[in-house]
Amino acid sequence: MNTSTPLHERISEVAATLTPSEAQVAAFIAGNPALVAVSSTVELGTYTSTSDATVVRTAKKLGYANFRELRRSALAASGRQRDPSKVLDDQLGRINSSGSGARRVLRDTADVLTQFEADLDELSWDRAVTAMAGAARVITYGIGPSGCIAEYLSICLNRAGVRSSNIRAAGFALADHLLDLSDRDVVVVFATMRRFREIDVVLNHAAKAGATTILVSETLGVALRDRVDIVLATPPTTTGTSDGVVTGMIVARALDLSVAAQNQTAAVGTMQRLNALRAEIVGGKLDAED
Repeated sequence: MNTSTPLHERISEVAATLTPSEAQVAAFIAGNPALVAVSSTVELGTYTSTSDATVVRTAKKLGYANFRELRRSALAASGRQRDPSKVLDDQLGRINSSGSGARRVLRDTADVLTQFEADLDELSWDRAVTAMAGAARVITYGIGPSGCIAEYLSICLNRAGVRSSNIRAAGFALADHLLDLSDRDVVVVFATMRRFREIDVVLNHAAKAGATTILVSETLGVALRDRVDIVLATPPTTTGTSDGVVTGMIVARALDLSVAAQNQTAAVGTMQRLNALRAEIVGGKLDAED
């Protein structure tokens, strides 16, 4: 393997040769290069529920002479992941070399979703669904593109008969939206990549209020695990042409349907009332596609 081969390409090249425990380490490395860059083999063994020996074997299978070389490569990878312009440059390079931009994006997105299904922590998922279904109110939050996911989930939940509100405010305006948080609320935070200060404020205040917190993130699960009740981790997308927002939308859709299924009769009834209201607004019967 070429010594200049980037970390994520190395992982892709040797994926089929890894044992299940080594694959677990490799997946963690791919999703958390910044953390890998400052961790020891023992710490990575703990993070991945494997061992320091497994971490060392994985590093060697990736073509590194030692763990120190892997950490240097992880540091370089994390630097590119934090720079949106470099991520875009890498993605456009993949599009230009693929022959078909549409097929490359579709293939990469399918790969991410397949990985998400394979890595899904069903216990955490069930805990999240149970918490949301039993909440007095589900509050969703996100900034930028993640805010679109949060708003989508809130709309869907309301249409399924689950009381929900969405917060997209940032800066001083955020404070007004946090005043009435209570221990009967569930707060779902979408933070695909970046850890904005507002994310910390929302989590801090939710903890003080006694609200249950759920984090959906591609990169922040490990860093914020001790700050939230439930983490729903999604696979890394910066190494391909897919996007974390796409995965987030799938998570939101699956959460909505899973929660609605807890009280199917109420969910269907709410949708019937919504459709009746729409018909009143347009002055006639709505077709199914409306």
